[in-house]
Amino acid sequence: MNTQEGPAEQARAVGRRNRPWLLGLGAVVLVAVTVLVTTLAIRGLPNGIVSHGDVPTLTAVQRSALDNAVAAIGKVNAAVEVGVNFPTYGQLLIDAKAATNHVVEVGATPAITNILQETIQNYVDAAKAWQSKVQYPNLKLASVYGDAALLQKYGLIPSNGKKDDGVDPDTAMQKIWGVAGSHYRQLLAAQSGV
Repeated sequence: MNTQEGPAEQARAVGRRNRPWLLGLGAVVLVAVTVLVTTLAIRGLPNGIVSHGDVPTLTAVQRSALDNAVAAIGKVNAAVEVGVNFPTYGQLLIDAKAATNHVVEVGATPAITNILQETIQNYVDAAKAWQSKVQYPNLKLASVYGDAALLQKYGLIPSNGKKDDGVDPDTAMQKIWGVAGSHYRQLLAAQSGV
């Protein structure tokens, strides 16, 4: 103790040295708050709201709709990966589109709905290329046949470089499905972040 301190200061200094339990109490409070916050993050907040820090929140209804839509798009993605016939692809696409529409209807965040709609649109575009192949098996996708927007959107260029020669529908579908798969992976990342 400093001899220049008065009796009140000396008593406070002794009291501070003799209160190690106060530090232990602070640690207990910190652990309790951490457990509470973690529990709320895992189980969700009251009224069906799920929170993840600064990430926008989804209600339980929105979360369920999003999970269903991602699962439906996942089925389309898996079908493309293993091989699927056109009628089955069409049915999977209808189911995925309906689930996507439901996410939009329940008002999920714009960031989620945008990537969701972009992903489903990629699969729809691939179906358009496939439909063209089915209807016109001897023709390529070309601007003269009304395919300009599709060709431009995916940067599809004829293998010989001549714009009017068109693009093989199989090549177009593979390229579009590649873009769709990339968007699907982004969708999965976005889904896990909300």
